[in-house]
Amino acid sequence: MSIVISQIGKCLGVLAVMGTAAYVAALPPQAQAVLLNQSGFNTDRPKRFTAPGAEDGARFTVVGRDGTVRFHGTIQGGVGDFSDFGPTDGRDFRVVVEGAMGGGESVPFGIGP
Repeated sequence: MSIVISQIGKCLGVLAVMGTAAYVAALPPQAQAVLLNQSGFNTDRPKRFTAPGAEDGARFTVVGRDGTVRFHGTIQGGVGDFSDFGPTDGRDFRVVVEGAMGGGESVPFGIGP
């Protein structure tokens, strides 16, 4: 009896693994991590973020609170540089990454003196 129960347990384990693999394969591509200084940036200082999973040449935008694109650039070596962006209204920006490996979005941040 214990051999039968053991065999049933093994079969259920195999089915569970197969089901999990099918579920994972059906998921959409993962969002890219967009990592930056959450406390914000100084207007006249370097402003960079990392997107370690993004390919070279992937596009990024800096968008305002209302969703308007305020700056755009490309990622090189997993880093995006928006140091040339010097807004006069420094609150609630986000970096949005778009690339072949998937997209991602940063947390909101500010830019000020």
